[in-house]
Amino acid sequence: MNICDENGTEYFTVTCTGDTYCSEDVLGAATCGVDQPTGCDANPTPPETSPIQPLVCTSEGFFPDPYNCNVFHYCTGYGLESKFQTCPGDTVFNPEFNSDSPCKVKVNDETDCPQVNCTESTTFKHYGTSEKYFAYCREAPDSTMDNPKEMIVSMFKCVEGTSFDGVQCVFQCKEEGNFANPLSSSTYYQCYYSDEVLVGRMLMCPSGSQFDGNLQGCR
Repeated sequence: MNICDENGTEYFTVTCTGDTYCSEDVLGAATCGVDQPTGCDANPTPPETSPIQPLVCTSEGFFPDPYNCNVFHYCTGYGLESKFQTCPGDTVFNPEFNSDSPCKVKVNDETDCPQVNCTESTTFKHYGTSEKYFAYCREAPDSTMDNPKEMIVSMFKCVEGTSFDGVQCVFQCKEEGNFANPLSSSTYYQCYYSDEVLVGRMLMCPSGSQFDGNLQGCR
């Protein structure tokens, strides 16, 4: 089925999984159900097995697929299995999207279609040029010296106001002032210029108080 906005613009496509079929409901919208529509081939030629695997969710929201730039995943909560979807036509997942479609027109194969390479020595990997998304590679628990190592990839995203520096998500100062720590209400970041360079440091609110972004201080 095609997922469209109110103007009829196609966002992405969704494939019915398991023993379900795509059909129209009473209002004419598409839905996945167990009832086989009239005229549907009960024994169609099976499609090629998809290499796409769901992710184990590390948080809620959208995530890129580590190997296929045409695919993205949606997570509803930590530890759950993601639902993957495919961008329509010649479009790919857009790591910088905010409120519009998670897909964008592919312009450059190298920059718009990054892949996570778990054969490198580093454990944490940049996802292309994105400062928000990164990957974590680890060996499967059942890997042994006698069997080839199977790598498991987990995708993460930095919270608003932080970016991945190759090891962790760090706060990025964009102007002078005090700013909330997205990960802790009892701490905040103080951004200031030192030798004409904008730097920041994390400070802790007094015991029992929390940072108030409107007041730019603890209360």
